[in-house]
Amino acid sequence: MKRSFKFIGAVLLTLVIVIGGLAWYVTSLPWRNACAAPLPNAATEPTNTAVATSQPVATAAAATILKHGGGAADAAIAAALALAVAEPGNSGLGGGGFALVYDPKDKQTTALDFREQAPIGLDLASLKDEVKKNPDALRNGSLAVAVPSEWDGLLDLHRRFGKLPLSDLAAPAIAAARDGIQVTAEYSARCFVRSSALSKSADATRIFKTAIGICPLPGWTLRQPELADTLRSLAEGKAFNEVVGHKMAAFLGAQGSQISEEDLQRAHVTERPTVQGEFMGHTIVSMGPPSSGGLIVISLLQTYERLRALHPDANRYHLWVEASRLSFFGRARAYSPASTNC
Repeated sequence: MKRSFKFIGAVLLTLVIVIGGLAWYVTSLPWRNACAAPLPNAATEPTNTAVATSQPVATAAAATILKHGGGAADAAIAAALALAVAEPGNSGLGGGGFALVYDPKDKQTTALDFREQAPIGLDLASLKDEVKKNPDALRNGSLAVAVPSEWDGLLDLHRRFGKLPLSDLAAPAIAAARDGIQVTAEYSARCFVRSSALSKSADATRIFKTAIGICPLPGWTLRQPELADTLRSLAEGKAFNEVVGHKMAAFLGAQGSQISEEDLQRAHVTERPTVQGEFMGHTIVSMGPPSSGGLIVISLLQTYERLRALHPDANRYHLWVEASRLSFFGRARAYSPASTNC
């Protein structure tokens, strides 16, 4: 009888632990807002500026730059570098990006495309064969990595629109990487989701997990001294390929990647046309292809309002779904092979 009670008690305790863990995990998933925490050291003086990022440390970095006389481009660069520290699963020097800059003097918008690209020597047939053998090949491992262009894009953004020295813009990110930041529940959840992939790399385990090799709980301090050294070297003017590129190509090449030295030399920034649309008396300007966000936003808003006008008594959720379908169909037709071939 006593053994039965002990067994039932153990089962109930296990259920409580499992249910509690699942509840914590669900409430900590990445779609949750991570910006509820107060901004540390952010500018408090009222200005005509605004900053929005997915991480408080990045928002604070941008706000500090603005407080010290930097422009919007300076703030964006500081935020991007800080995000590389605070959100390693989403952004960093190994990736790419877009930049949209409005100049109020000449009322012109500049759209910069520095998205990463596939290697020149990529063999599509071999890649398809590899994906058949390993469906996760484009998510994990060397084949999932494209030719990085983020640093080239940030340099071009700084050259054309920056005001403050690059070393000032990188200072908040360098400090955060060196001194460490306390991870959030979002980081912990992402780490658990990607735990098996991280465990395949000794360096990834050492950096992103605890000393005993498990994913951390919220509040654990993430320190990245190597990243701090890398950012400092780049901010001092050293070439990206000298600091990162050559090592990256050699490391990935040993694991089957086709990224070559030629790819690194060909990385560049392209100025693209913007997409524009009218909505309720306002002009929306956004990044054009290969980015799809602006096109979707404009199309979705316009289509939804038109459907509401045509069918005022229809269920609004139904109209939103139909507007979404039409918008994504339009996106698929708007993209040329050149903008989608990667």
